[in-house]
Amino acid sequence: RANDRVLYKTKPNMFLGCKKAIIGVVLLAVVFVVSPTVIQFVGQMQVYMISQVKLPLTRYAAIAFFVVILVIILYIIWQIIGWHSIEYTLTDTRIIVKSGIFSTKKNYMPYSTIQDINASQSIFARIFNVGTVSVFSAYDNNLLKIENVSNPSKVEDIIFSNMMGSRRFQEPPRSYID
Repeated sequence: RANDRVLYKTKPNMFLGCKKAIIGVVLLAVVFVVSPTVIQFVGQMQVYMISQVKLPLTRYAAIAFFVVILVIILYIIWQIIGWHSIEYTLTDTRIIVKSGIFSTKKNYMPYSTIQDINASQSIFARIFNVGTVSVFSAYDNNLLKIENVSNPSKVEDIIFSNMMGSRRFQEPPRSYID
């Protein structure tokens, strides 16, 4: 809505949000280190087996490694684009989680429907002050996760304070009996 005031806007932490891409980079490095040795081994094996094998095995091994490297690079790019497409926004009335590469998906949760908040951090994530904040809706039993966000306690505090603020205005006025 136009009158929503943005309180906090963030993306998942790059290091933990792109952990699959980082694993892909490590795998790519391993393939780069191993491929010359394997291609050389295949070439030596072909020399010993030249009378029985008439196929250019060295060329096929090089092509196979090229395809593996290309697939890993495309996977890394896909993971980074996927990380970049996620955005978390906390406004004064609701939480918005926007994601999607080809099509955009937005999930909204008004503070007035929130029943419970849960923040979690692994030991590794605590080192980098990164965690996941899960918000449960009482209205439709919906679960909204804000994953790999930096400073999860701050996000939790913003949600909790706005959740309490929205409930304060929705309570019916108290009637006093004389």
